[in-house]
Amino acid sequence: MLEKSLQLDKDLFLIINNSLESWFNDLFLGGLTLAGYLHVLLPIALFYLYLIDKKNFRKNSLILISAVLLGGLLVQILKKIVARPRPLKEMEPLLQAGKIKIHNLFYAYRESSFPSGHTQAAFSTATALICINRKHTFYLLLIASLMGLSRIYVGVHFPLDVICGAALGVIMSLVVFRMAKKYLN
Repeated sequence: MLEKSLQLDKDLFLIINNSLESWFNDLFLGGLTLAGYLHVLLPIALFYLYLIDKKNFRKNSLILISAVLLGGLLVQILKKIVARPRPLKEMEPLLQAGKIKIHNLFYAYRESSFPSGHTQAAFSTATALICINRKHTFYLLLIASLMGLSRIYVGVHFPLDVICGAALGVIMSLVVFRMAKKYLN
């Protein structure tokens, strides 16, 4: 069962990675992947947070940063435990034999793939912002989802990595928000 699930994950990766390839997606999804780095994502999210609730900015920024960083810590622990290779490494023999093609932008990552840290950060951020103010829920979830998709498109994560990264991001933000609501009020 696990073997079939992992094969389906690889097959879905190749379908998504190859079928979306275009110059527009190189710019759009490639740009979203770059926006998923914490040094880009957090300042943008904090600025947004400041705009929507100046009065509670300090408390809310603590919630946001805690959710993202604690989720990131959990991701790093899971990457060490699971140690699943990235698509380029896992499918290297098929690539070298010319049996498959992987669209890869930016870097040829070789370290652990599972779960996706960019996706966790995107969903932690979106969920924390939604918990604080539901005003732009649809757009925040859309951006986080597209960031997750971008990780498959640029060739560095399998769909399962992205799904689990998203789930971890949502769960961690909900846990942090509940704890903050209980202890910070």
